[in-house]
Amino acid sequence: MRDPEPVERTTWTSEFTTVERRAQSLLDRGSLGAGDGEAVAVRRELLRLVDELCDATPERPAVDDPAPWLARTSELLGRLVDFERDLGFRTLETIAETLDRVPQDGSPHALIDDAPAGLCRACGLDRAMVSRVQGSSWLPERLYVADVAHPTNLALAAFIRDLRIPMQEAEVEADLVRRRAPALVADPQADARTFRPLISVSGCVGYVVAPIVTGAGVVGLLHGDTFASGRPLTVSDLRNTQAFADGLGVRFERAVLARRAETHLESFRVASAQLDSTLARLANAPAGSDDSRAGVEARDARHGVERLTQRELEVLGLFASGRSIREVARLLVLSEATIKSHSKSIMRRLNTSNRAESVSRYVLDRRGRGT
Repeated sequence: MRDPEPVERTTWTSEFTTVERRAQSLLDRGSLGAGDGEAVAVRRELLRLVDELCDATPERPAVDDPAPWLARTSELLGRLVDFERDLGFRTLETIAETLDRVPQDGSPHALIDDAPAGLCRACGLDRAMVSRVQGSSWLPERLYVADVAHPTNLALAAFIRDLRIPMQEAEVEADLVRRRAPALVADPQADARTFRPLISVSGCVGYVVAPIVTGAGVVGLLHGDTFASGRPLTVSDLRNTQAFADGLGVRFERAVLARRAETHLESFRVASAQLDSTLARLANAPAGSDDSRAGVEARDARHGVERLTQRELEVLGLFASGRSIREVARLLVLSEATIKSHSKSIMRRLNTSNRAESVSRYVLDRRGRGT
């Protein structure tokens, strides 16, 4: 029987030295700049080397004295774990700071528009997309890419324009909406649960996606990947994207409520000014004139408006403030189809033929109530 071939003892030590240098370089930088993938890879290499050291035999030793090497490896692993933990806290702080930057116009939609770029800045991704969930479909709304001129990114931007994706054709996203939980898709090119046309055009080799949730349910999706860097995505990327989406949902709902309150206040101011003008005309109007009949018309209008539901009153009030169907849908976090349905119901209840006539009846009602 042949004796085992002698082992070069320098092999293990040289491998350890190489990994140790990578770890030290990582720790010296103090920041990964692109997620935690490198730290995870270094830690795995160190654990592999520990296994080899422990599996060595007197006949085939890895080193002359393993004790100091084990201590050295243990100390380095501890520093890496601390580094990853601290990095996680720093990332969460960056996410909060990014989300707390108030958009210039203060609108909830400006917050959504800035979300993809913010996600990339805060979480070390280089491509991100925010989409709106509408019924059984999701609609890409805003795309951010680090490399704008890349042909694939140009093709992706053109592809998602006016794109509506049925949930039944994107099982990953459909399941995410049902469970309200994030997902990490490691190999979308081979995963039949993804929306194949989008994956093909984007050249995506891995992505994370998280739901944007408000009191109204899942209102949007936040996708992100590392197309430019090619860095493998990790569980930390998934957690960070979910944290960003959670914070975005809270701030979006807060901004919607603030804008809604602002809209109602403006409507009140307009109605008050109109009432003051009407009262002034009525005080000086001769009996039987058109102005003297305004109060009667207002009472007639009130009977119709009282039949409206609270939501219909809210929609009609926004119409009265000059908002379009699309703007009302965004302010109330509803689909445009739902707002159109409310508009038809309002016209039916008020016995009006168009939206302008409905608004006129609403204004007359407000005047009659003195609100």
